[in-house]
Amino acid sequence: MRNLIASISLLLLLVSACGPRQHTGDRTPPDYITVVASSLSGGAAMASIFSRQAVEAGNWKACVAAEVISEASRSSASALFNYGNVIPEVSVDVSECLALNPDFEPGTDSEEFATVITTLITSVLETAQLVSERLTDEDQCGTLAYIVGALEYVKAATGPIVSEVTSPDGVIVLPEVSFDFTGCTTEE
Repeated sequence: MRNLIASISLLLLLVSACGPRQHTGDRTPPDYITVVASSLSGGAAMASIFSRQAVEAGNWKACVAAEVISEASRSSASALFNYGNVIPEVSVDVSECLALNPDFEPGTDSEEFATVITTLITSVLETAQLVSERLTDEDQCGTLAYIVGALEYVKAATGPIVSEVTSPDGVIVLPEVSFDFTGCTTEE
């Protein structure tokens, strides 16, 4: 499992680590929301690939994690691309993953598994995190609100994933998240 997780982490990091670059001259500065949404879409695609690989390898825990991370990343990206006010609640059916472990035994080391999931999520969110660190001035408040909301939505998947692995029922629900524009001016 560690080799699979290491491979997933490395590939997700490579896919999502290309952050925006500073432009010089007459070039238009980057649209940070599009950069982050594209990064999340790439992370979702890679997590889907790893989910299929986990199924082929019979690794139900990696399958559950990859499925949920993929869906959380996809939902966040969609909300950013559409400039919505919320990232909607989504239910992820992981019954195919659970079928890989018909002899489930409670007692999974949830703390260790949470650490692994956090590493995967961090890899997916690398670009978004870099962009959010650059957008601290008030002129970018709305953009930052979108990016922070997307980051929090994907990060919040850790608890439900660990819960599903320790006490599976086949469905993981990621709750709706509203973007917080408190303190932002309406001119953005």
